[in-house]
Amino acid sequence: MIAVSSAVSPAQAEVDGSFGYNTANYLSPVGSSSKNVFSTLNLDLTSATRGKYLEAGLDGQLSVGVQCTDCNSVEFKQVYMGSPKSAGPVQVRAGRVQEHWSELDEEWRLGIFQPRFVYDNLKPENVGLSGVFADVELPGFSLTAFGSPGFIPDRGLPINFQNGGVASVDPFFHTPISEVVFEDRTTPIQYLLKRPPLQELLLQPGGGIKARVGYERGFWAQAAYAYKPINQILLAYNGLYNLSFEVADADVFPRVLYHHAATVESGFKSRYFSGWISMIREVPVRDETPAIWTTQEITPSLAVSPSFEIRMADSAGAPRMSVSFLRQWGGNGNDQGPQAVDGGTAFNLRYPFQSAIQVHASTPAYGSLGRHLTLSSDLLFDLQHASNIVSGAIRYRPGPRWTMSLSGDVLNSNRPGGTDFIARNRANDRYQGGIAYEF
Repeated sequence: MIAVSSAVSPAQAEVDGSFGYNTANYLSPVGSSSKNVFSTLNLDLTSATRGKYLEAGLDGQLSVGVQCTDCNSVEFKQVYMGSPKSAGPVQVRAGRVQEHWSELDEEWRLGIFQPRFVYDNLKPENVGLSGVFADVELPGFSLTAFGSPGFIPDRGLPINFQNGGVASVDPFFHTPISEVVFEDRTTPIQYLLKRPPLQELLLQPGGGIKARVGYERGFWAQAAYAYKPINQILLAYNGLYNLSFEVADADVFPRVLYHHAATVESGFKSRYFSGWISMIREVPVRDETPAIWTTQEITPSLAVSPSFEIRMADSAGAPRMSVSFLRQWGGNGNDQGPQAVDGGTAFNLRYPFQSAIQVHASTPAYGSLGRHLTLSSDLLFDLQHASNIVSGAIRYRPGPRWTMSLSGDVLNSNRPGGTDFIARNRANDRYQGGIAYEF
């Protein structure tokens, strides 16, 4: 940690970060790329500056692919400047800011209120909304409002449209069909991305408000509402037979839809136990599209999730276990248009689970190893489709600034050929290893 002070305007800057190497090996990737080993050099940086008249924060990460230029990425979970909390009960910040809009949304990483960094489809990361934020902080009560002239959607590994094909190094990307049968003849498909000007996609205003009552310990309740662009870009396509070249042209169109998102939740937190129940209602606003397009559709949805956690001590490294249940209705709609799939969709499901349970447990090792070794496991059960994801991780700290890690994920499904998330990606079992130096 680095502390910096100024004689002109007293301020203190705190900087934490890590630099490391990570490699992931997919045993049988189902994505479009035959690549199964992903190695990256990673820099994580967190900074906070607090002064008499200014507060600023940054939480970012840089990944550089080893022999994989498409694996390069830069992401900022948050980066902002604003007035300091010490100036009074009202704080104003501008930039990208992470807020706790919904426990359900963050626990299940659905990306309803805040966008996600989907570099890893099994463990997407929540990132902040972008705009201007106004906070009112009083004893036992807080209010947050935000507004923005634009938005930044979910981001992940790139998808490339080249020479009529679609490809990505992402093991979770499923290549669309490359040919169709037209008039009893097998006809190749040529895909072309019809992307509108970037400002037309991103300059979409939105806003929201959140109120919370309660203290850090004890009972609390929260409600939030937002009207803003959906964080996931939806798609449409238009397929035409090209007589001149005897191919099927498929033009792909990105779409930005708006939605109403509202959440109500309440919970309790003590030294050794915490629990909450959260509900999210989402109502999309359908955009206008040409009748010749085949469109990805989403419908109004309702999601409910109770969760609880038990801790053996009130410290970050203490043994703990948490259980969360999700029940979701609606959301995933059938495609609409001339080439629509009967009773289904050709696109990835926006809501991966409708009825699921996830369990997390972590503990330090016993004895003298307990100061250096931490074990954790995650189990996710998709109750509707009788499938599950089993994950485990070991973290070892040989010294105060070094961390070594080893983890693995196994996807199990009893529905070969199914369209649910786990069945579609059941071959993406993997193991990962890494080493990092903290500064």
